[in-house]
Amino acid sequence: DPITKRKTTINSWIKTKLAYAREEFPKWSRYLYFVGFGFSIITTAISPMLYNFAVLTFYVLLGLVYLFFAIRFGGGKLYDSKSKKGIVGGFVRLFDAKQNKLIDNQITDKTGRYSFIAESGKYNLLAAKEGYTFPSKDQKDLRKTYYGSLVNVNKEKKGVIGIDLAMDPVSKKEMDLKKLKGRGRREKFGSPFSA
Repeated sequence: DPITKRKTTINSWIKTKLAYAREEFPKWSRYLYFVGFGFSIITTAISPMLYNFAVLTFYVLLGLVYLFFAIRFGGGKLYDSKSKKGIVGGFVRLFDAKQNKLIDNQITDKTGRYSFIAESGKYNLLAAKEGYTFPSKDQKDLRKTYYGSLVNVNKEKKGVIGIDLAMDPVSKKEMDLKKLKGRGRREKFGSPFSA
């Protein structure tokens, strides 16, 4: 049916554009904020009217709220333990510690950042990226980096889980050896906490 095909094509196109917008909006929102903030400063300086002061106040408050949440709930970073650079496109998975059930997935952004919002409880994290092993065995800064212990979320409220995760880079030779040994997909992406 041509009408059904056209609807499917339009729906597919809309989904593609929405996915693109979801990916691109965080990149542009910061620039749009600063352009709007700068414009409101200029218009307030040129014409100090109540409306312009209200818009400027809105931008100042928006900036303060953003800073508050960025500092308090900044999320975590998946990074290379050798270079300390963020790992782009890494998979971070959140597992319920009691049931060993996958709760959520995140793909790290261009700086290696990710975050989860979770109910109160205990969780485990798993990270995966081709060319890396997790958890890191090279560095042990237990105060800042996750090495496989339980993650507790406060009972009173939901919490943002964002802990730094270190991954060790694997040499090309080691990757080829793993492939030869025939290790399966479950080792790479499954839960390391199952029996």
